[in-house]
Amino acid sequence: MGIATVPPGMKKVHLALMRVSNLPAGSNARANSIARALLIPCRAAAGALAQSAGMGIRWVSHRLRRIAPKKYSAKKTENHPKKSNARSIEHIKTGFSLPSPNIRQVLGRKKVTIIANREPYIHMHKGGGIELLRPASGLVTALEPILRSSGGLWVAHGSGSADRETVDKNSEINVPPENPNYRLKRVWLTEDQERGYYYGFSNEGLWPLCHLAHTRPNFRLSDWQQYGAVNQKFCEETPQDALHEDSIILVQDYHFALLPRMLRIRSQSRARIGLFWHIPWPNPEAFGICPWASELLNGMLGAHVVSFQTQYHCNNFLETCDRYLEARVDWDRFSVTMGSHETLVRAFPIGIDTSPVRSISEKERSELKIKYGIEASIIGVGVDRLDYTKGLIERAEAIERFLEKNPNYVGKFSFIQVGSPTRTQIPAYQNLGAQLERTVDRINSRFGQGSYRPFILLAQH
Repeated sequence: MGIATVPPGMKKVHLALMRVSNLPAGSNARANSIARALLIPCRAAAGALAQSAGMGIRWVSHRLRRIAPKKYSAKKTENHPKKSNARSIEHIKTGFSLPSPNIRQVLGRKKVTIIANREPYIHMHKGGGIELLRPASGLVTALEPILRSSGGLWVAHGSGSADRETVDKNSEINVPPENPNYRLKRVWLTEDQERGYYYGFSNEGLWPLCHLAHTRPNFRLSDWQQYGAVNQKFCEETPQDALHEDSIILVQDYHFALLPRMLRIRSQSRARIGLFWHIPWPNPEAFGICPWASELLNGMLGAHVVSFQTQYHCNNFLETCDRYLEARVDWDRFSVTMGSHETLVRAFPIGIDTSPVRSISEKERSELKIKYGIEASIIGVGVDRLDYTKGLIERAEAIERFLEKNPNYVGKFSFIQVGSPTRTQIPAYQNLGAQLERTVDRINSRFGQGSYRPFILLAQH
């Protein structure tokens, strides 16, 4: 398990994966850290190292938080007395690294199940046949290597027009197509369920609320009811063999805040459950805007580990629990206890593997420039979903300002923005698309010369 040697004189050592440093983009180091948090009981652990695994990960900076004997009394700061222990207790940084095992070695015989709204493979009808698509999803890109390495099950909403035609009687299919080594189970939703749970509560409510975007979150009772019903449906659709003592269930993101407690009840507390919140967590005052804040928190705390991208979001989450729940918040252990169940709160940064990105040949470069009508010698590229949290309009305006201040680059520089359409049924996203197109048209009208365009918008996957 990679247990580190305990420094002399330490009576207790608490595993504190407070920060993962110097990580090239990739998901396996984070996956190993998560696996260890789920596999190692923190009360009994003398210490552990979150080891990196494959995909170019070089090393991980590990810290063991030292907890001294009973006589120790940590100094408290004036502004945040509860948080002071987590900040002031001496941290010990290991001065060595261990070999990097793969995820299968870390997990041993544990069975891994990932539950996410997005499926890693989508089957669509096209031209009288069926086409296989890989969705534009950072979550899929980051997490699929875990199942490719370890095997297991991915449970997701079956959203493709040909998805039902490609699965077996259990709504499952073996993937990836080129080398099947894990199962994809599709869950079928009605239009009303998808509208209320996904477009409504998740993306008109929680998404703008958690991002503190300048978009008003909308919370409707009907959406909340569908959100609860879909979370329960995913719980019921999770196969029984994923709920045993040797199971690890990784619940993904804000679509399934209620699911961890449902799974814990159904598995009779046997399976190890992690919830990974990929978006920011706001301050308690902002989160309190949601009429069902307490219910969401209660559902999330059914997990053994709740993780966020940054320590700042972990702090916000603990403060939110302290504000709205009758629960014990432990700022030393960074955990929340409701009844007899303790949930650890950890920061596990995530990234994607950039190794597939390569330099293109001059021939390929010329072909692409002809295809998209690019005449500039200096090219900038952006690839994002068309989402109001991505700063796309601000990016376009920055290009406009750059050309204003540097007119010598007009004709020499073009910026290509690839924008993947998303959530097009939501008015805020429709408005974003229209506003971005108007901004791009204005820039090209001001600085375009002949066939030269300084800003090229490609709304495509």
